[in-house]
Amino acid sequence: MKKYIAAKPCSFGGKRYIIGETIPTEAVDPARAPALIKYGTIQEVEVSETPKTPAASKAKREKVE
Repeated sequence: MKKYIAAKPCSFGGKRYIIGETIPTEAVDPARAPALIKYGTIQEVEVSETPKTPAASKAKREKVE
């Protein structure tokens, strides 16, 4: 899954984003995304879709202790 991060102050759909803020994928027009990335307005990052569940977090804590 990909998501976008604001590399410069920008706005999408009337909402302003500051540097480092996550921009919802649906807010960025897919046709404009390549140009926005090229000019350094946004950055595209891939994120894994592993959901964090309370049970998984608890198991990690118990393993560490």
